[in-house]
Amino acid sequence: MNFQLYLIKTLGTFFGVGLLPSFQGTVASMISAFLLYWLSLALNFNILVQVIIFILIFAFSLLVVIKYDYKADNKDPSEIVIDEVLGVAVFMIALPLSSNPEIYSILSLLIFRFLDFFKPSVIYRFQIQGTKTAIILDDIMAGILTLILVISLDINGIV
Repeated sequence: MNFQLYLIKTLGTFFGVGLLPSFQGTVASMISAFLLYWLSLALNFNILVQVIIFILIFAFSLLVVIKYDYKADNKDPSEIVIDEVLGVAVFMIALPLSSNPEIYSILSLLIFRFLDFFKPSVIYRFQIQGTKTAIILDDIMAGILTLILVISLDINGIV
């Protein structure tokens, strides 16, 4: 296997998390939320840094889903979990604005996983497109809806 394919597989599986026998998306979401939370607080990230992180993860995700070697019958392989990492990066953009970062992160993660698993109407419409980019679009949408929901709760003092 050449280096480019190795890198694509490593990033796509989020350093092997996608190769777990079950709950790959949940584990990838939890690890990435913890890492982004910890980095954000430890290094005092602002929103601009969070947006830059999202853009970088988006670029890597797009590269992975375009270059990944898919089996003909599986348009969204379970081992690709970089899309979950991308969805987490979306809702973590607003972490610096939160009045309670711990609650924001945990609640956001729970809502994101709920939306990503059940895929309500808007999210489902992105997933059924059947394109390689649809793999990441549904997670971006789940991240955006999560961000809007949790920021609304935070602004109104519920979180």
